[in-house]
Amino acid sequence: MENSTQMLVQDREKPKRNQPRSRPILASNRFSETKNTKNLDFSTWVSENLYKILTIFLLITTVAALFFLRNYGVAGGDTAALLCLQSTQSQSIHPKFPHGAKKIYDVDDRGDVIDNDIGKRFDVELIGEGARQEVILQYSHENPNKTVVNPYIHFGQRSVWPRGLPLENVGEIGHEEFYTEVFGGKQFIQQGISNGLPDVDSVFYFTRKPVLEAFDIRFDEHAPKVALPQGTMVPVNSFNTIFHSSAFWGLMLPVSVSSMSSDVLRGYWAQRLLWEIGGYVVVYPPTVHRYDRIEAYPFSEEKDLHVNVGRLIKFLVGWRSDKHRLFEKILELSYVMAEEGFWTEKDVQFTAAWLQDLLAVGYQQPRLMSLELDRPRASIGHGDRKEFIPQKLPSVHLGVEEIGTVNSEIANLIHWRKSFGNVVLIMFCSGPVERTALEWRLLYGRIFKTVIILSGQKNVDLAVEEGQLDHAYNVSIAGNSDWFVKQADMVKKVVATMPVHLQVNFKETVKDHKSLTICNSEVFYVPRRFVADFIDLVNLVGDLDIHHKVAIPMFFLALDLPQNFDLVFSSMVYKQNLPSNSTSFYSAEVPAVHPWNVLSEQDFIKLIRIMAAGDPLLMELV
Repeated sequence: MENSTQMLVQDREKPKRNQPRSRPILASNRFSETKNTKNLDFSTWVSENLYKILTIFLLITTVAALFFLRNYGVAGGDTAALLCLQSTQSQSIHPKFPHGAKKIYDVDDRGDVIDNDIGKRFDVELIGEGARQEVILQYSHENPNKTVVNPYIHFGQRSVWPRGLPLENVGEIGHEEFYTEVFGGKQFIQQGISNGLPDVDSVFYFTRKPVLEAFDIRFDEHAPKVALPQGTMVPVNSFNTIFHSSAFWGLMLPVSVSSMSSDVLRGYWAQRLLWEIGGYVVVYPPTVHRYDRIEAYPFSEEKDLHVNVGRLIKFLVGWRSDKHRLFEKILELSYVMAEEGFWTEKDVQFTAAWLQDLLAVGYQQPRLMSLELDRPRASIGHGDRKEFIPQKLPSVHLGVEEIGTVNSEIANLIHWRKSFGNVVLIMFCSGPVERTALEWRLLYGRIFKTVIILSGQKNVDLAVEEGQLDHAYNVSIAGNSDWFVKQADMVKKVVATMPVHLQVNFKETVKDHKSLTICNSEVFYVPRRFVADFIDLVNLVGDLDIHHKVAIPMFFLALDLPQNFDLVFSSMVYKQNLPSNSTSFYSAEVPAVHPWNVLSEQDFIKLIRIMAAGDPLLMELV
């Protein structure tokens, strides 16, 4: 590749720590360019230029002292020196790049470039005749809580995750409902996918295959490249990445963290700073094939990731700076990251030294762009929504290749999440909550937005609230032979006090005043548009001794006509006179099932294995 440099990075089987380098000493001849340069020995040159040397030294010392007092304690010396050099450079010296590199390809030495052409998929040129002037698919910014994504899902591998993805996000396997678009030309950091052995962490590496079997994972080479909007991040590594000149400052690898954490921390740090210059990261289809040599690396080499990466992403997304130059922002962010414990003072000093190196070779720092991170995000219109449904390529799950059946069952799970993802599920546990509460949250939390569990006794540790299902309506049934008559009378009293539109609905359906509608079901769904009316109806019951099996159908018949009821629960498995824990309750095809009472560890494992028919990822728990 013309005008490019290849950088070889750390190897997986021999993890090494990056060795700190000494700070560069900028030669004084940077500031002594004149029209008549003479070839003098050092002592003669000093004697002839002593006045100039003393003047420049005094100027540098004064400016350095001012910046030292204004800025930070830890990074003060390096910051002052750097900013002083910036000021001098911007006023008097504008040399060209002596090395000529316009982009740098950061690549692992075990990776073979597919077709020996990185330009086949990467955007090697961003400007000029060779640039692809095209719009790029971009993750949606609609959800402000989505701060990190797994790009492997976009390229067909939803059960694989990259090194540096927070482990708490591994279970988010659904593809995007829609994308937006962004104009190309600012993708200053380009992250390529690797076939064979992708960049995965040790958790994945040790749990997804037999020890002596090499990984050979393939990604969709035809999937479109995808950009990350401001506010959303993605793991960036040093195995297959192009840095354009506007992001050369982002090549610095931290030296105070473990080697297998260094490039990922750098990637998140650089992504956040890209937003300051209007740049972004783009993830590309597979461009290299990396070979798995079946020589694992220790989990300890990633400890900085698994402990801190989730907190780091949250910190970076919320970080703001009022500095007026990019290098000032870089130094400020590096210093604050040391304060927050993401790296140490050594990396603050190393950042300053690296920026000094860039200035020494004539690097011109990019200009800042106005940011709108704190402004309300523009709404995404229907015409702006671009759909792309990723392929479901064969992958690995606990050493077993996924087949079409498993993929279709995962699709079922995603389908139900779309249907019930905004539903609050309220459940009452009539038995011990020590086991049941956790298992219910695990199983139903995969589908419903929120799971609220009630029980006869409050349990703060398990987030179980107190509730009395048996006394919800002050029921008193035993010994009352005329119970139905009394219940019917109370229904009449409640209906008489209902708002007119609710009375009309109820009376249009219930024309026989001598009958009493009873419902034995325990699962109900109240659409959002009826929530206010539902609350009013509950309040009308008050202290009446009306049973919930009578009150609930009364509520629903008042809310709407039966022909308008949603039949989504018609396939619910609910059978009477069965053993308390029957495997026939559960099926991957139905949206809801009667809760299973987990009374022992054996019950829980049995339940997980049955439910894994619809969600194979549950097998990780057993």
